[in-house]
Amino acid sequence: MTTKQNTFEGLTSGAAITPANSGGASGDAFDTVTGTVVAQSSAALASGRGLSAAIASAMLSAVAWTVSGATQYVRIYFKTDTGSTTHNKRMVINGTPGSTSLGWDLRQIVSTERVGIATRNTTRFELGPTGVASGTLARDTWYRLEARIVAGSSGTIEARLYDLAGTLLSQSSWTGQVDAVTSMQYGVANGTNTTSAIALDNLGWSDTDWLGPYVAPDPPAAAGTLAQAMLVDFRSSTPSGRTFSITQDSGSTGTPVPIEAGLWAIPRATTGNRVYTVTVTHPSNGLTDTEQITVPAAEAAPDTIEILTRDGTGWA
Repeated sequence: MTTKQNTFEGLTSGAAITPANSGGASGDAFDTVTGTVVAQSSAALASGRGLSAAIASAMLSAVAWTVSGATQYVRIYFKTDTGSTTHNKRMVINGTPGSTSLGWDLRQIVSTERVGIATRNTTRFELGPTGVASGTLARDTWYRLEARIVAGSSGTIEARLYDLAGTLLSQSSWTGQVDAVTSMQYGVANGTNTTSAIALDNLGWSDTDWLGPYVAPDPPAAAGTLAQAMLVDFRSSTPSGRTFSITQDSGSTGTPVPIEAGLWAIPRATTGNRVYTVTVTHPSNGLTDTEQITVPAAEAAPDTIEILTRDGTGWA
């Protein structure tokens, strides 16, 4: 079971995306990047996160993962630019199975824009915002597209189109010859038609199940308290090169925190003393010397504060 995701969050806005810099805080690094793909913070993002990817108006600009499996699932958030209304072809997701082609393209058809699902360069069905092959996708608006691909001579492709709120706008499926996908590309497709820029975010791939909407990870929750501790310092011990060890003899358990050789921070107990023995060992002859130390209990904060005032005769 394998899942890949990338949010572009580990990049700096304006940076060109490469396989080398696309991992880390962004997620799973891409195996290839073709053309011009740039991290951006200016777009309204699918997840409300800080960065997405801008795909240039070029014949082929895309990021891709090397993938395998008879059954595959993909997810992409995308939005088109607000450019020309002429006949444009924009590839949103494109599977590259070698000599044949399988892909999902967002194309404008007779002045309407829909998500077209294509195999072997032939459109099999279209998805629109109000049903299958119906309605026009809004420009400069985020959508989520998910698909399942089952390879085989009687394979299937099922696609689902959602708005940003998670409402299912349309879905459809097709059965026929579906080639196994080995490289899943996300970006602008190569083709004979002119292309327009798109923005992508929160890309995903899985060989297990539908990915569903992107869920941002929970941020860490910092929680701390102010604890009293004492420094135990044996760094003035001789000779040079000596080694140190510390063991607890009595009292409630309090683990010494090493700072450097011969220096520890020891937490103070709420009540009762903690007693430790420090052993210093000679570096060459192995002789030792020990010293016992007592770490007193923490000092409680006073419940009341007395204020002294001075009159003409003295303090009161």
